[in-house]
Amino acid sequence: MQLASIHEVAQYRQEYDPQGIEELARSMVKDESLIAQGLAEGDYTLVTRGMDLGTPLIVNRIDKVHVEDFLAEHADHYQVPVEYIPFDPDSDTIHISASGHRRRRALLHLAKQYDFDPERIYVQSAVYENLSFEEMLGKQFRENVSERPPRIDEAESIARYYHQKVRAGEGPTNKTIAQFYCVNEKVVSRALAFTSLPEEVKEFVRRDVLPYDLVARFQGLARAHGRLWDAREGNLADKDGQIKNELLAMAYKLADGRSAGDPVKKLDKILSAHIEAVNEKALGVQGELFMIQEAPSLERKNRAADAAAKRAIAILQLIESQGDLSDQRKAEIQALTEAAQSMADDVAPSESQLF
Repeated sequence: MQLASIHEVAQYRQEYDPQGIEELARSMVKDESLIAQGLAEGDYTLVTRGMDLGTPLIVNRIDKVHVEDFLAEHADHYQVPVEYIPFDPDSDTIHISASGHRRRRALLHLAKQYDFDPERIYVQSAVYENLSFEEMLGKQFRENVSERPPRIDEAESIARYYHQKVRAGEGPTNKTIAQFYCVNEKVVSRALAFTSLPEEVKEFVRRDVLPYDLVARFQGLARAHGRLWDAREGNLADKDGQIKNELLAMAYKLADGRSAGDPVKKLDKILSAHIEAVNEKALGVQGELFMIQEAPSLERKNRAADAAAKRAIAILQLIESQGDLSDQRKAEIQALTEAAQSMADDVAPSESQLF
């Protein structure tokens, strides 16, 4: 099939390593002379023969009568507007790729390198008829089992599927979700725990500051602080914000420890001890006549953030003093400094506000 006839919709894998795409593109070049000959003659069958596109793409051929339901399920799963895919007036079907997103990106890379139109390339395809969105999702995931997607993409896909089943009133369990994704039940429970956390906390994993498995355990800390908040009969309007501050305070503390060289096992023990301490405090609150006054959660979060930043700056200063700070990192630091200055300028009161 020509690539132009295969439509791509959002899939669970969202992140692609540029270096990996480049390596895949290089591995797909089989005979440069055939590619050059095909381009000279305008013959894209020759261009295609000059490349090895690997395993066939999984393609879902959907009849017009089924497309609306498929796209509605896709939109519900990803919580996005329904995608519009135009029909060829001479056809009663459309083709949607269930796999091959990385290879498509590798082809785009080669197209720039050799100056050809990637949409005219022919790709070997395994075509299925009228797969439901759920069936196609399963094939997408299982096709990538040999090369696992980033943990966050995997977690968000599992959570989306779980909540889609909840909305449909199907009562999903960790076991049924694990069977669908061909993973261990622990993978599902970690995914649901991780995706329940505030975005600011998940960012520590996205930026590779803290490991995924460690941050997924923050759900236990969130629940512990929730019990403590309820025991103290705090204002419900403040509850989520205060709990988020507590989670961020712990995240910054662990990030500081990791930058100091603490092994993950030690960080895990610190987190476990803190969860236990908060749970014990929640159990004992109702019997307390006088509660020890604690610093506000925002203050604890800011102190932890400042300590982590201080260590990070010290590390950067050390690297720079030894002449080992790359130009790319210098540019990133400059951009960060300029962004911080811009934010400070935005919040600073003007002279008219001072009088």
